Amino acid sequence: QPSDTGSSAPAPDPVEPSPGTESTPEAPAEGISLSATQQSVSPMQQIDLTGTYQGGEGAILQVQRLENGAWSDFPVTMSVSGGTFATYVQTSRTGPNKFRVVDTDTQVTSNEVTVTVG
Repeated sequence: QPSDTGSSAPAPDPVEPSPGTESTPEAPAEGISLSATQQSVSPMQQIDLTGTYQGGEGAILQVQRLENGAWSDFPVTMSVSGGTFATYVQTSRTGPNKFRVVDTDTQVTSNEVTVTVG
């Protein structure tokens, strides 16, 4: 009988981690989440970029724009305070503009946001 109890006790263990595993892709514990307040702006109109960076307190973030298929630094940086950040960019380049931010120390990158200018 003790062996029966021993064999049935470990059964719940493999089941427990699966709920945690399922929720991981939806809400990463660390990483940069970026959003743009405006989806469409006029040339040189302010585009507000805000987001959260859990575990990135004090990090310096560099704004980048996708140009000709490659990410290039946009002349804007900001620091993370209280797990959040906010800045704005302005551009006269019309059409869809893709932006992201990158941690200058760890090279962790955020998701991309697209804002249409024009």
